[in-house]
Amino acid sequence: MWGQIATTEINASRSGGAVTGVLSSVVYYDGNFNYLGDSGDAYSVADSSLSLPDSVRVGDRGLLYTATIYADASKTNVLGTERMTYVIEPDSATSVVVALNLEVIYSNGAGALSDVIRHRLTSTGVMTLLSETTRITGSTPTTLFLAYQQPSTTPGNVPASTQTFNLRSAYVSDLQRPQFLQADITGSDNGVPVTGLATISTSSLYRSTFENQTVLSHSTDINMQLVRNGEPLAIPGMSISHYDANYNWLGASGDAYYRANTPTAIPQSVRTGDGGLFRIATVFEDASRTVISGTDYTTFIIEPDIATSAILVLNTVSVNTRGTVIDSSLKKYRLTTTGSLTRLSETVTEVAADPITLTLTYRQP
Repeated sequence: MWGQIATTEINASRSGGAVTGVLSSVVYYDGNFNYLGDSGDAYSVADSSLSLPDSVRVGDRGLLYTATIYADASKTNVLGTERMTYVIEPDSATSVVVALNLEVIYSNGAGALSDVIRHRLTSTGVMTLLSETTRITGSTPTTLFLAYQQPSTTPGNVPASTQTFNLRSAYVSDLQRPQFLQADITGSDNGVPVTGLATISTSSLYRSTFENQTVLSHSTDINMQLVRNGEPLAIPGMSISHYDANYNWLGASGDAYYRANTPTAIPQSVRTGDGGLFRIATVFEDASRTVISGTDYTTFIIEPDIATSAILVLNTVSVNTRGTVIDSSLKKYRLTTTGSLTRLSETVTEVAADPITLTLTYRQP
């Protein structure tokens, strides 16, 4: 049996006050590096553990392990269960992002925990920790986002930018101009490969009404032409996002009805390594707002690119009212020092009995 010791010291501020803590854990593996369990603030024992795949490609996903959580090593008091899955997300021509998704369900009804840890994996076999987002539901909901400081070079050994980027003005400019975009689609539907082409049309900002107030709205029409097992499949879709006069996101409508818990201002300027909470939204089944479906959490991180640009990553995780992750999306944009924002890719994953992962790679001018 092998053990890996991990110690984390957290120094943060909450409502102006300092918060400091140290978290320690030991993770155990067998001789083939399959997960056996861990000990720390609790004691977990694997119920099932699968071998890590020898190689992966964008869109690959799977289960790594399930485990029972006990209060301590005596294993007399069961606290709940946990499940670790992985998804391989697009990054660059020579790297991918490995997203590890941990879901914890407590048996006493005290809530749930989800943890998304992202690593960059290069074609040369180098793995770098990028970010971690932890969400705890229950009587005191908590969200923590860790953006790990990166080396001064990108995966291609190109010096990363040390510039300051005007994120807010670039984001607003992107909303203000209508666009017609095309994206190549790859992915899988319940394990069956899927390919296709998406055409996306976006509007400029226009005035409309949302939540009984005049707002600025932005429409997106998407048409996906897919091929699955040789059979064509067309999936149309439309969504409308709403903003206040300061371009703060208020909500959206489409496949569901989304309302911002509080209007969240986009950061005026960012640098490589910056990250944080982008927005939180309550999700309703429809505009009547009578049935709550869950909550959306969107975080951002600014990743290195080249000397004159950086990569904006928007990560949205959707949980149902029980705190279980049901789907996620990862959007990537290139942000330049001249204030342009260009869509690069988007990966959407639905966790269901028939799981679906689709990656849209936007065609560039």
